[in-house]
Amino acid sequence: MANKYETMLIYKSSLGKDRITELNDKIQSCITENEGKVESLKEIGSKEFASEFKKQTKGYYVLLNFEANTKTLDEFNRQISVTEDIFRYLTVTKDSVEMKNLKAVKEAVLRK
Repeated sequence: MANKYETMLIYKSSLGKDRITELNDKIQSCITENEGKVESLKEIGSKEFASEFKKQTKGYYVLLNFEANTKTLDEFNRQISVTEDIFRYLTVTKDSVEMKNLKAVKEAVLRK
């Protein structure tokens, strides 16, 4: 059974446009070759960090939404963890994001 996921990727800020495109293609093909489906990939761009982290002050952000089963997600995480140009990443289930948004909307309505 496939679940929906959202991943925020942070690439090293020193990467060129060609390498960023190459990484995006590699990530998308990892998902599709393992029975997953990429819903969207949005390049947010370069952003400053709030504070220096591992001698880095900024990174290049990419937001990825996809559907995957457990096998696909495991391979996706393995591929990302061995790619040196990916500085950080965080994957959450879309259900958890949607439930959090729904809860916030309900609280806002109840306050009125």
